[in-house]
Amino acid sequence: QERLRNLHQLVYPPRWHMVADVAERYAVLGIVTSAAELFQQIEMWDEVVECYRRAGKETMAKQIVEEQLSIPNKETPRMWAALGDLTKDPQYYRKALELSHNR
Repeated sequence: QERLRNLHQLVYPPRWHMVADVAERYAVLGIVTSAAELFQQIEMWDEVVECYRRAGKETMAKQIVEEQLSIPNKETPRMWAALGDLTKDPQYYRKALELSHNR
């Protein structure tokens, strides 16, 4: 009873934040496939793509990029740049620059 009175004063980070932290630590340690799976659970797609690229799974990374870009209003400059990295096609870099207003 005594401990429960102070329960609302504790501030725990959200679950997705803790999963992201673990995934980032995995990626730093080189456990990139597991990191990609964790990032995928919390839908941090840019990080998923980067982890699969680092793991040498370019086909999987490209598939995820194409899926994300096919969703209306979900395209980001980073996704277009990742597609450019994966395909070595400069048109995707131009699209990324256009979306980012040349940043």
